[in-house]
Amino acid sequence: MVILAGDQLRELIASEVTAATAPLIAQLEAVERKLATPRLRYNTQEVAAMYGIRARSVRDWIRNGRIDKNGTTHFLKASELTHGRYSISLESVHTFLSFFE
Repeated sequence: MVILAGDQLRELIASEVTAATAPLIAQLEAVERKLATPRLRYNTQEVAAMYGIRARSVRDWIRNGRIDKNGTTHFLKASELTHGRYSISLESVHTFLSFFE
């Protein structure tokens, strides 16, 4: 049987806790990095939620465009993934909305 002094016991416990929690901390840090990285593309529902509009409006802007005050029709640029499902960059959204400011 080994008897440890108070400081030795605290050091042993601290090293064991550190070793046991290191993988979990690494996973949490990876999740934090992933969440901090902005996504490059969004679907219609996500774009709608960001701007407080309906997803149908976003799809209409992609399919039919929107007329500005000068009578020019502008379309929201998007990639169609499958029928009716789109991938949209924030840059495209900002460019599109700049015509209506």
